[in-house]
Amino acid sequence: MATIELESEYRNVSTTTGPVVRVRREYDFKANHVAAADVVELIDVPEGMHIQQVYCQCVRAEGGTLTLDIGIATDNPDGFFDGFNANSAGGAMLASGAWAAQTTGGFITREDETIDMVVNNAADNAKIVVTALMVPVGVV
Repeated sequence: MATIELESEYRNVSTTTGPVVRVRREYDFKANHVAAADVVELIDVPEGMHIQQVYCQCVRAEGGTLTLDIGIATDNPDGFFDGFNANSAGGAMLASGAWAAQTTGGFITREDETIDMVVNNAADNAKIVVTALMVPVGVV
């Protein structure tokens, strides 16, 4: 099992309720092959952020079995998605795991974290996009 770190890019989006941070990360398995059980650190999340929602979209199917868990590896590795199917390209899906907004209202970081992707099968073709919407709330 390997841990793969990526550089995060933050983009601020203003709303009427305050500053919302939208972070979008594309991961191309064709350019970055992975083995089963590898962990990809997708999005850096600073301390005191409320991760309100996470979306995942498969834009290019793997061509074979590929499921992904998306969460925070040190806390709940499938907190946002448990077994996301990356062998079916299509529209973006809302998080459906334990931390999904409709279930618990998201997740608040109490220290610097990363939103991680645990790859359940070896992969060398798929392309996914993960987007997180976060609001700074300070340490709770």
